[in-house]
Formats: sequence, structure tokens, C-alpha cells
Amino acid sequence: MNILSMLLFSPPVLGAEEGVEGSLYLGNVWQTARVRYDVRPRWSIDAELQAASLLRWQPSIGVSAIWYDGGYQLRGTILGGWLYEDSAVPWNGPSAEARISLYRVRGLVRPWLQLGTKHSFGYLRISTETAEGVLVEEQLQTEWSLTGVMGLSFRVMKGLEVGAGIDFPWVRYPEVSIPGFHLFTVYRGEK
Repeated sequence: MNILSMLLFSPPVLGAEEGVEGSLYLGNVWQTARVRYDVRPRWSIDAELQAASLLRWQPSIGVSAIWYDGGYQLRGTILGGWLYEDSAVPWNGPSAEARISLYRVRGLVRPWLQLGTKHSFGYLRISTETAEGVLVEEQLQTEWSLTGVMGLSFRVMKGLEVGAGIDFPWVRYPEVSIPGFHLFTVYRGEK
């Protein structure tokens, strides 16, 4: 309880400014559009749409909190949403994600790292052709995915950054996924 009250009622910290952030990540395999709206100096509401190869869509909304703010910033994020996949293995169901992000908040070059875990529940629909016709089965499935992303962000001007990152997803753990690459832009504005 002491940690929660410290985060909720502590004064603003160096670098934690209230505002709006919008980001767009485009790459091979993953694409993401995100909006972050600061409601307090340490707390934000996040809305996100993530896609993989335009076949796997995951809209989410959640909260994030800054845990440490100095030369680097440590942020925790919790998101809830829906996972929809229209591929060889169709998927449709609720999802939850938790992330920890560490990034440099000052300077022209800003390295960052993000680690996360995703959990999805849904009905897997399997169609099988038989002599009697098409048999459709629905099985309740769970999916656990680990995520890791690292990159470099370059400050172009006040409030605007561009950069590149490498995605290390581990979708449907323990299956190994192919790493991805993305380019991104981030805009940070004041309310």
C-alpha cells in the first residue's frame, strides 16, 4: 500500500510532464499505433492498435505509470483488449498485456528497451472436411506470448522523434517466432 500511495500522491518528478503522445510503428511483421494521454504527472491512459502482417489485430486500452524518472525512465503498462486473428489458425477473444519499458528521456539519441507478457483467451475454430460434410469444432484455447523490443530513437526537434527497433516476439510460447524490424515516429505534445 505504501508504494501505491507514493505513486498516486507524490509530487511531479523531473521530466514527467503532462501531455499527449502519439506514436506509429511500421515494420516487418508488427505494426502499432498508440496514443498516450497523461492524466497526472506519473499516470497515463493508453490506447493502442497492434497488427501482425495485417492478419492479427489487437485493439487495447489501459494505464501506465512512471516508476522512476531520472536520466532514464522506467514505466509499467497494463493493457486489456481483444485479439482477432484471421489466418490459418483463426483466433477471437479477450487479451491482457503487461509491459515494463526503460528508455532514456534526454539527449539526441535515446536507447530504449521494452519487455512484456501477453495472455489471450479465445475459441479456436477448426474446420475439417469429412465424408458427411464440414465438421466445425470450437475449442477454448489460451495463448501466452512474451515480447521484447529494443531500439534507438533520434530527436528531430522538440516533441518529435524518429527511430528504428528490433522486435523479439515469442508468440504462442514455447514456439519460437521470427524477429521483426520496425521504423517509428513519436510525437509528444502538451495538453
